[in-house]
Amino acid sequence: MRWTGAGMSASMILLLSLVAPGRARAQPDALALYVEGPDADAVRSAVVEAMPPGTKLADEKVFHAELVREGQNRPLGRDLDPAVIDRVRRAARIMGVSAVLVVRVRREQTARRALLLVVPAWRTPASAEEVTLVFASREEDVATIASALGPSLDAYAPTPARSPLLPGPATGKPCTYNNAEPGL
Repeated sequence: MRWTGAGMSASMILLLSLVAPGRARAQPDALALYVEGPDADAVRSAVVEAMPPGTKLADEKVFHAELVREGQNRPLGRDLDPAVIDRVRRAARIMGVSAVLVVRVRREQTARRALLLVVPAWRTPASAEEVTLVFASREEDVATIASALGPSLDAYAPTPARSPLLPGPATGKPCTYNNAEPGL
């Protein structure tokens, strides 16, 4: 059978429709970030900067669309009831992300209070931290968010690549077969 351009295109479309049945999928170790409230854009950029390096984020607009499709068409609100958490979990599972970081921002005089809620895609307990952001020093706000998120995002942070060569026993040189000392 000879493959023509049209035949290859049709087979690729059929293959893609079987693999991705209509909904966007992210990488399984990615996180979704959802921020709502006043100054959401500034808080979102501070949260992204505070995350561990190399953390993969799913597209927030796609996640929001999936959240609406699951029935959450209004803001999450002041009280996050179990039904809201279930909709967030369902949207995360459909997107294929490991967890969702929900950030709810509210005004408090001159500062902002941010509730940082890490919701795993499966039925493990969500972790919540509340921080005060003053917006006077961006570095201070990022450090505050990083210290609050640190332990809860450790499970989703990428592991650093290990070096293929380990240091030798006493010399500090990499161990390879070529520099092994005779008689060892």
